[in-house]
Amino acid sequence: MEIERDDFAGGDDSRLLQSALGDEAPVEEQASEAPVEETKPEAPPRDEHGRFAPKAQEESAEQAPVEAAPPQTQEQQQRDPGVPRFRVKEEADKRRSAEERADRLEQMLMQMLQAQRAPQQPPQQPQEPPDIFTDPDAWYRYKANQELSPVLQQIQAARLEDARAVASVIHGEETVKAAEQAFNELAQRGGIDPAEYQRIQTSANPFRAAVEWHQRQAVLREVGSDPKAYRQRVIEDALKDPEVIAKVIETYRNGGAAPAAKPNNLTRLPPSLTRASGSSAQGDADQFDDSDRGLLRSALSGR
Repeated sequence: MEIERDDFAGGDDSRLLQSALGDEAPVEEQASEAPVEETKPEAPPRDEHGRFAPKAQEESAEQAPVEAAPPQTQEQQQRDPGVPRFRVKEEADKRRSAEERADRLEQMLMQMLQAQRAPQQPPQQPQEPPDIFTDPDAWYRYKANQELSPVLQQIQAARLEDARAVASVIHGEETVKAAEQAFNELAQRGGIDPAEYQRIQTSANPFRAAVEWHQRQAVLREVGSDPKAYRQRVIEDALKDPEVIAKVIETYRNGGAAPAAKPNNLTRLPPSLTRASGSSAQGDADQFDDSDRGLLRSALSGR
């Protein structure tokens, strides 16, 4: 293999360096020859009529700061994650109304079931009037009852009003009202003895009788079935009262300071009949004189 000496002959150091770096030189040229993008100047802004805006407005538009929306707090983000409040309120109102409708339907259903379970009484048919020809007495009684029944009802209502007014004057309106309410409620539940109920209803003043019944019921509730236990409870409650304790101590001190009075055991006996003289009325008077002076006179006259 022959070496070309012409490459090295007459060559300087620069040619040797270029031959050694022949592979890297094009890379530098490519990097230096990369195209540069030219930026075009922006067109000036125009107004609403298509004319160029003045420079002052352009600078003010560029310098006007953009107000940023205030950042939401974490509580607002959790509480309002994107659903409007009125939607939440509408949903709550719908849920509440649905629950109320369900409660009303349940109550209506329970009332219907109770009405079905209750014994149904057949409706009372109107009483037919008796025949005047076959039973004239019954016909007259029927007609009299028809005519007098409204009048009797009015008289009964007036009597009850008067009885209530009298009971209110004696016992007070509140007491009469409480007794009437308690009596009616217990009668509806069937808790009153039929004989007691009939006695109160047929009494001269049913309201006063109801008040007395209500007072007896209150006493029975307070005392109970054991009067001794109630008495002991009253004593224990009294001992807890400072005023009662002070009165007991005062009474005990007064009783202990004053000496007890000695009983008078002197027995006065009448004079003896054997010493009586029947000569004068004065002697008879002295004979029945049982005083100290009479006894002394009787004793001296006997000597």
